[in-house]
Amino acid sequence: MEPERKSGGYLLKNIEQDGINNMAQATNELTPMRRQYQQIKDQHKDCILMFRLGDFYEMFDEDAKLTARELDLTLTTRDRGKPKEEQTPMCGVPYHSVDSYIARLVQKGYKVAICEQMEDPATAKGLVQREITRIITPGTVTESCMLDESKNNYIGCIYGESGKFGLAFCDVSTGAFFTTVCSDAQNVASELGRFAPSEILRYGSNVDCEVIEDAVFRRLSCCVSEGKQELFALESAESLLEDHFHATLSQMGIAGMPAAVIASGALLQTLLTLQKNDLAHIRELQYYTTGRFMELDLDARRNLELTETMRSKEKRGTLLWVLDKTHTAMGGRMLRSWGVVYLANVLGAGSVAALTVAAGTFDGVYESVVATAAAKAGLPFLTALLRGVLCNFLVCIAVWMSLAAQSVPGKLAAMYLPIFTFVLCGFEHSVANMFYLPAGILAAGRYGVAAEGLSWASMWTGNLLPVTLGNILGGCLVGVVYWAVYLRRGRRA
Repeated sequence: MEPERKSGGYLLKNIEQDGINNMAQATNELTPMRRQYQQIKDQHKDCILMFRLGDFYEMFDEDAKLTARELDLTLTTRDRGKPKEEQTPMCGVPYHSVDSYIARLVQKGYKVAICEQMEDPATAKGLVQREITRIITPGTVTESCMLDESKNNYIGCIYGESGKFGLAFCDVSTGAFFTTVCSDAQNVASELGRFAPSEILRYGSNVDCEVIEDAVFRRLSCCVSEGKQELFALESAESLLEDHFHATLSQMGIAGMPAAVIASGALLQTLLTLQKNDLAHIRELQYYTTGRFMELDLDARRNLELTETMRSKEKRGTLLWVLDKTHTAMGGRMLRSWGVVYLANVLGAGSVAALTVAAGTFDGVYESVVATAAAKAGLPFLTALLRGVLCNFLVCIAVWMSLAAQSVPGKLAAMYLPIFTFVLCGFEHSVANMFYLPAGILAAGRYGVAAEGLSWASMWTGNLLPVTLGNILGGCLVGVVYWAVYLRRGRRA
């Protein structure tokens, strides 16, 4: 029977007293325990193997040297009687405080494989059975003590062949899973900057270009692994995705997009291998197109200091830090997403408005454009608020109706009536007004039209702020109805 380690400190000093030295033989052959360790290590060469021995997790050989250096632990040996060159380096940490050590290793970009005792050493006959129960990497951390819960922790996958790039991103802690296709490396770099993954799996002839290399290694400094060819097979990716999500590729929106299918399948297979469970909480694969959003590249995000400062990479001093008064981690992640998307909409709509005015598009109708903007900026607060509520109520209804349709023409028909209604009734939408109001202000300046009450300040106080609040309330109204119908008292849709 294997001797059991006793907890008694962070440094492994009196190894002989713990009985570990009894496993060493006076020959050059490995002991049964060491052979077991070596067999498991050979299967996980890219990981630091934490090998459970009683109340301690032990590391041996090069893993021990690396861990001792990175965590400032004492490096010792179980072969005190042998010449120094024949001694086996080792170090260990107590099982009850292992999370803090794992967190420090993962933060430094290392992968950690946890090898647990699968039976009680006190009752085991012979060698205790051990197995890898989990592999922890920077992108697959789920423990709250190892995460900044105010932001998502994504693991990403890049697949690049024949000029096309498939991207997939997953936050294992929340179950969010996204995929898209990019046509060039610059778009890939922009998406990497938006998701800011802590770990990336990549494969393909196009993924080692200078633009992507710069984004991954210099700008993001994330952990990168080169994927194996067998992970990136189209047929196996299709089968895996359909089996896991219980939907066809068409229903997931990625039919005819092999790059997205391969990237998503490779990432999902990697997560299943690392997590050692079925990942049932990852329920939906969301496909998106980059053209739906205004893109902010890595330099723009960095210079604007939206979520982290340029020097210290901290949240304090950023736009998010100023706005974030949330009390929960979920609220913090939501505010982070809202803030970036809202600002991008402001910049995008404002830029389009400026270009439209500069191009002379309003030469014959500028008076109407200015009058419309002035009327929107002069709305009473309550009026603007209620019009915002009604507007987004209809928009949410349009989205829900479109989800019920199975074909593209059906989705278009379902969305048409609610959207037509809110436009006809003159309800207010914040994103639409991000174009109308700047266009009116700029047109008034270009054509010399007097517009009483229309200014950059009134754009916000008279319209965007109350309308945005109203849009939020309108969406919440639909959400409350959904909860009451489907989720109340533990029911699920």
